[in-house]
Amino acid sequence: MEKLDLYYNRENGNVYHEGIASEIPDRISQPLLQRRVETLIGRKGLKASYNTGKSYMKPLLNTLHQKNKKESLDLMLKHLSRRGFGGLKCTELKKDYMKIRVKNCFNALPYSQSNKKVCFEMAGILAACGEVLMGEGMDCMETACTSQGNPYCDFHVFSHGLKTKEKKDEIINSIHPPEEGLVKHNAFHDPLRGETIFKDGSSLILPQGYMAHYQRELESLLGEKPTKKMEYILTKKSSIVTANTIKNKKAAGYLHSPVNFLLREMVKQTQSRGFGIPIVQEFYPGKPYLRLIVKNSFNAHGYFKARKPVCYRMAALCAGFGTALFNRDMDCMETKCTAKGDRFCEFIVYVNPHRRIQSGRSQKRSIQEMATLASL
Repeated sequence: MEKLDLYYNRENGNVYHEGIASEIPDRISQPLLQRRVETLIGRKGLKASYNTGKSYMKPLLNTLHQKNKKESLDLMLKHLSRRGFGGLKCTELKKDYMKIRVKNCFNALPYSQSNKKVCFEMAGILAACGEVLMGEGMDCMETACTSQGNPYCDFHVFSHGLKTKEKKDEIINSIHPPEEGLVKHNAFHDPLRGETIFKDGSSLILPQGYMAHYQRELESLLGEKPTKKMEYILTKKSSIVTANTIKNKKAAGYLHSPVNFLLREMVKQTQSRGFGIPIVQEFYPGKPYLRLIVKNSFNAHGYFKARKPVCYRMAALCAGFGTALFNRDMDCMETKCTAKGDRFCEFIVYVNPHRRIQSGRSQKRSIQEMATLASL
């Protein structure tokens, strides 16, 4: 295992991997969303995964481009491996196409015995590699997949004969030289499997704004409400598992204040993964109610003048930790959002008597009702 150095900036909440601001979700979170989208609207929903991988990773890969094609490709594949996408190897490189083999591909994790190839996000990322390398429009097709019982995934990257349209670089402002005064965190990378371990769990290291970009792709396909519901439910379930794992493993040693310990761990996890800077505003032990603000929420990156709060995943993370915190089924509502122009994002974690996600229509009235419920 190789040690990776990550650096956390306490002032803005950014986490840097190799000088690039990043966010670090569980390795399976993106593929789970892809599978759910496919279940809802069929194979056309996989376009969101492909487009996100291709358009959002290209600016990052551009920073690794060298004059020599072989050296450039080697740098890109090793970089993607350190980010946890899998063990990548080029098996053939020609003037206008290349073949890439991926061992332990992250994209196939939640699939088993599939009758179709499923690694669309990985294909999009490799298409971006091809465009940076060849300097022309490229696409990628998966030709073998571990979801079908193969020992690895194979991809064929080829020219589609069209010039690429230069887009505004979405992540270039997140690239910085090493800074002083940053807090160092360690992750561990298995180069053979292309897997990265962070906070005792297999993780992806995505460029900052990647998950918000994927959310916008989903909204363009599904609409706001279905996207919100799907992301909220899946992320909340995952968050409950993570919170209960922390609670069972570590909080037992803090018998005097296990609730306070878990709350501190929620704050630490959010910060160290580059999800933002959470600050607890209201919390009373024994009362199932929590109000917190989050500065620099990962979920709001790339949104401008949104009509409604957009931090669906951040709200779900708070709801999941709240459920473990209070030993009750909790929900979370975002009441302020930087995507709307607010200075920070605000979240209310509460017991939902109706056990469903409330719409934003009656938020102002609901806040007082939730505070009243907490005092009962």
